[in-house]
Amino acid sequence: MKTSNTVWVIVLIIFIFLGSMEIMLWKQYNKNMEERTAGTATVTDAKKGSILYEENHDALTDASANDVPDNHKYIFVGDSRYVAMSEYAEAYDVFFCENGVGLYFLKNRMDKIVEASDDNTRIIIGLGVNDAGVGNAGYVDAIMDLCQKTDAEVYYMLVNPVSDSACAANGYSLTNSMVDRFNTSMIEGLNDTEVKIIDTNTYLMSNGYNTFDGLHYDDETTEKIYNFIKLCIRNQ
Repeated sequence: MKTSNTVWVIVLIIFIFLGSMEIMLWKQYNKNMEERTAGTATVTDAKKGSILYEENHDALTDASANDVPDNHKYIFVGDSRYVAMSEYAEAYDVFFCENGVGLYFLKNRMDKIVEASDDNTRIIIGLGVNDAGVGNAGYVDAIMDLCQKTDAEVYYMLVNPVSDSACAANGYSLTNSMVDRFNTSMIEGLNDTEVKIIDTNTYLMSNGYNTFDGLHYDDETTEKIYNFIKLCIRNQ
């Protein structure tokens, strides 16, 4: 009987400890979300007009993204976040995307991307989250190489934020500091080029976002990113 009571006490202590840890992680997650939401846009010296950022966020609805008639073809090149976004594809959308990919994917698929594009095409590159920890070496050169090979308009979407605490809890090493450094380097590298930058990062920091593991977004946030991209390009 004494041994049985001891076991139950140990189980109770473990249960209380795990509960406390869960509460701590949740509080930290909320704190990070509040800090990111209150954040400001990355300060850069990029030329005026090169960064697309829709300030009237209240106008961002499912309808507003489709207000302007548009028969352009859109090619989305990205990783798992774009795999999720492909669920919201419209009639003229084409997605080149795979889970866990980065710069090498852009290079390996470039010929097919060029083949699928023409002067009525808008190419949106959403790669970088899987390379943010090691830097952007090669990204600018690859994007400019794409520009030389196609008559399409080329856009680069900044890497979007994560939840630091949730990423750590789920085994991801990526942090928002890494994301910010990567984005700053991409803005500097693409400055004074024909490539325009879509600043979804600032939009999400200002308006909030939800992840289910720290890195990947829920359906609502994913759709919001998709609509924001279309809104920025159509209203430029």
